[in-house]
Amino acid sequence: MIIIPFLLFLIFLGFTDLGGIYKDLVDKPEILENSEDSTEKFAEIFTVKNIVLGIIFISIGIILNLYFSCCMFALISMNIKKIELNYHHMISFANKFFIRFIGLNLLVLIIIALPLIVLWILAAITYINYDNLAIILILLSLIISFIYFIYIALKLFFINPIIFLDNKSASASIKESFKLTKGKMKDIIVLTLVILGITLISNFFINTPMQASIFWVIKTDTLMKIMVGIILALIFLILSAIVYMFIQLFIFYAYINFRKKL
Repeated sequence: MIIIPFLLFLIFLGFTDLGGIYKDLVDKPEILENSEDSTEKFAEIFTVKNIVLGIIFISIGIILNLYFSCCMFALISMNIKKIELNYHHMISFANKFFIRFIGLNLLVLIIIALPLIVLWILAAITYINYDNLAIILILLSLIISFIYFIYIALKLFFINPIIFLDNKSASASIKESFKLTKGKMKDIIVLTLVILGITLISNFFINTPMQASIFWVIKTDTLMKIMVGIILALIFLILSAIVYMFIQLFIFYAYINFRKKL
């Protein structure tokens, strides 16, 4: 659901002068080579106004992104359950699961972040006492973090379809996903690789041109070019959203097939 962050980003640029600063840095890269000029530019970026507005827009973006993701999962679930697809049913379905969906994302964040935070704190403490092991500690921590993240991502592969199709709580969805993927990690890895392949193709043909369009909008100074850039960016954003929805639909139907095999 990248459309919401993009629209908020454009609004954020309208409330601040960051677009002009970025344009100056692009047009005059030598500014960064001059310590006084670069310090002045960074001071213009990190003003109290920009920081406060940034926090506000990021918070709004997260909430809206979660809600519209919830609406998308509601549409997919309604289609699978053969519920009539209309605006009223979608909003009702999404509202029913929204708080639960927020709780699910918070639990996932805790499951992923907490052990990694503890790991890096222990690594830092060990580094203080045995600084000669710094490189080994950093490499070991990075490897463990990467393996843990991949493992958790695979084990939580089905949390969204479980919570929306089976009407489970956030914690029950996580437990069910762990249970369902037990002994079937090879199948989950294959599914993940398929999704990764689709994502890489999408990034090359959609996300890269979309990012180029966004940066073009920021750095250009003529109305016609800005309008063309915005239209192109919106087209690529819509295509990106369609691909994302297709991936989620793929995961939902993969969950149904896994559940049938139990």
